[in-house]
Amino acid sequence: MTRACSRLEKVEFVSTVGVGGHLAVVPETWLTAPRAFHNTYEQAKAEAEAYIQGEVERGLPLTVHRPSMVVGEATTGKIIHFQIFYHLCEFLSGRRTFGLFPRLGTVRLDTIPVDVVARAIVWASGRPELAGRVLHLCAGPERATPLTELRERVRGLFAARGLRVPPCLSLPPWLFSGMLHLASRFMAAETRRAAGTLPVFLDYLGSDQRFESTATDRLLEEAGIVVPGWESYVEAVVGAYLDAKTALKTASCYGAVSPGSKRSS
Repeated sequence: MTRACSRLEKVEFVSTVGVGGHLAVVPETWLTAPRAFHNTYEQAKAEAEAYIQGEVERGLPLTVHRPSMVVGEATTGKIIHFQIFYHLCEFLSGRRTFGLFPRLGTVRLDTIPVDVVARAIVWASGRPELAGRVLHLCAGPERATPLTELRERVRGLFAARGLRVPPCLSLPPWLFSGMLHLASRFMAAETRRAAGTLPVFLDYLGSDQRFESTATDRLLEEAGIVVPGWESYVEAVVGAYLDAKTALKTASCYGAVSPGSKRSS
């Protein structure tokens, strides 16, 4: 809203596809059915959407954007914070679990580069006709990343940087959890803390959830915004993360890291 304008033109609300909770298929629509969630973050976003829906029905010109797992820029891999995807990459490398993995089966991971999300939101802000719409900023079922393939790419990229990557051993989920609990007794404190987050990942990886994106893809393509396939950006995204890890390690060796600095892994 500008000083010369007394009317609110448009609002862009950033939610998450996680509002679908445990739904097997998450549609590009408002969600009203009762459902369970993986965590309180998803639940809080779902409650926010429910509140906002009432305001939209009363005339608020708002578009809901539901990104999936956001990763770095498609060409440079740059991102402000290394969050869930990057912790998942550490897990997929096998370095934190001595090469042990639960059987991944056909599960896919839906990711999207941060610059694509930003372009979509900026574009939608100038489209008043999109008020009341729900847009899924995600790869969608056809472009989502098979975890078994992502694991091999991640392990290859880690190994190419000279990082030791242990051999893979896939186990039934119940056996993996038991073996990991046993192995944690021999882990360094930092690795043990990281391994403690694995139940969160395993909860997500326990089902092959699908996020519909057909309607959103059609709109974005008309605007010249194309969601790229994961193969085109995974090297840049993981490479930027590994560069940051190397820089942090080098700075730490020379005492250039302040006590309050956050680690990227």
